Amino acid sequence: MIKENLKTLSLSYLGNLASQLDENRGKSYVSHNLAMARIWTNNLARHFLSQPFMMNELRILVLRKGYVYVRVNMLEQRIEADTLIFIGRYVVTEIMHVSDDIQGFVLSLSDEMLRLSVGNSLPKAFNGHLQDFTLPLSNEETDFIDNLHLIIYNALKQEMSSTPVVIQLVGALIMHISYLWEESDSSQIGARTREQQLFSEFIRLVSQYASTQHSLDFYASHLCVTPRYMSTIVSNVSGKTAKYWIDEAIVNAIKVQLRYTDKQVSEIAYDMNFPNPSFFCKYFKRLTGMTPIDYRDSQIVVK
Repeated sequence: MIKENLKTLSLSYLGNLASQLDENRGKSYVSHNLAMARIWTNNLARHFLSQPFMMNELRILVLRKGYVYVRVNMLEQRIEADTLIFIGRYVVTEIMHVSDDIQGFVLSLSDEMLRLSVGNSLPKAFNGHLQDFTLPLSNEETDFIDNLHLIIYNALKQEMSSTPVVIQLVGALIMHISYLWEESDSSQIGARTREQQLFSEFIRLVSQYASTQHSLDFYASHLCVTPRYMSTIVSNVSGKTAKYWIDEAIVNAIKVQLRYTDKQVSEIAYDMNFPNPSFFCKYFKRLTGMTPIDYRDSQIVVK
């Protein structure tokens, strides 16, 4: 049975995986606070297919060819070529499908590296208020980011690489991405309705707190609206109820605990603020058709 703590999906884990999949051992670089892959293909992406995972590091993927379906913060997205996707720390991600011709490049970095590279003034796109975002790019913008990525990669591959130079280069890449995000955000903010903004904030809060906060009142209070108004807006924007999104987040969090930890069902129930294990089991079965034990057993891998 898979019993890897989520923290095992670390930069060192990715380094070992890249070494196994990279025949030339020359397309990736991994250290304790930064990882890069120059060529991200379906051979690597499919290793994580249909397996929810999270990392302690920030992830930036730029897709050059093909497409990928991912679920981030409970929302399914189709990422097309010439698109950048940013995924923050501790965000559960699931790669659902990738095209055969997918190709891109990846940068993962720790919070420490982020702060070293940009100093005390974090750029707006990376100051923590966003857990994820996608950024459509022109061909020229994709090429420019690709070139910056390549320069960093080449600097890291030098036998006598200079750490201050690498840090400054990473900072330049982060600042440039934030600049593009600010330009894109400012051009869209006029078209984004108040309802859409409220729904986005609701999803962010649910992603952050659903493991322990299950009531509509909690989220409505944080949004400074009534539960009834919040429910109406969420339903109008998404076509699904606020209760649906909360339940979806709770179930995803339970599945992560069942799949990746050795915790007893009763322990998970109390950790996630359920009144008792019996209620927890009935809740999970009602929404998934399986008991927690049945779900955990279904994740057994025969090696």
